[in-house]
Amino acid sequence: RDGRRQLVETAADRLRRPPVLGVSVRRLQRSGDPASDGRKVWRVHADGKDVWSAEAVVLACPAYVQRDLMSDVSPRLAELVGGISYSPAVVVALGYLQSDVPTGLAGFGYIVPQRQGQDLLGVHWCSSIFPQRAPAGMVLLRAIAGGWNRPDVVSWSDARLLASLQRHLAEALGIQAPPRFHRIVRWPKAIPQYHLGHLDRLAAIERELTELPGLFLTGNAYRGVAMNDCTAQSLVIAQQVARFLGED
Repeated sequence: RDGRRQLVETAADRLRRPPVLGVSVRRLQRSGDPASDGRKVWRVHADGKDVWSAEAVVLACPAYVQRDLMSDVSPRLAELVGGISYSPAVVVALGYLQSDVPTGLAGFGYIVPQRQGQDLLGVHWCSSIFPQRAPAGMVLLRAIAGGWNRPDVVSWSDARLLASLQRHLAEALGIQAPPRFHRIVRWPKAIPQYHLGHLDRLAAIERELTELPGLFLTGNAYRGVAMNDCTAQSLVIAQQVARFLGED
């Protein structure tokens, strides 16, 4: 009911130490042999003068951010991770009067087949999935456009984008009235792409990581883009970190 932030906030509440917020990490540094300094061989450099020593570092940020953080640690690993492509996307929230939507919205939404040549990737029926997302008598739709095959859509003007979406919704759902509410959010690097050879890239990344004990990479750039994929991978990474620290 309180949105996906509830997952993050609940996890933060259960940490042994409170998280450090509002600080951007800029660089990783390896400071010595794991056998020395109590294995705290990692130095995490943040904004200003903030620096932390760590036995283990987990990077879960986008691949292009991980690339920049690791450039001094391992140029080869940074190159491999930075080679993961991202497609752009634009997300448009649209609010309608329920009386202006003639089609029943009992479901999750739909994905538009790319062979149709549409400007749209799909539409989520947000207020059907989470009824509290819209006031009484209203419905909230979330349209997603762009993607690898249509990156140009992301740079369209707001007016052109809205006009295209309204034409599509009129055809697909019979909505003729203009939305009572809209909000447009553009993501230049939205969805990681698993191109041919991605599994070989992952194998090469794993080989490089064997030379950097205590460094763990995760996130949706590797083994699944959806939240449930990332959740499954988070358990795997947590177990790997626990074994590394001898806390099985």
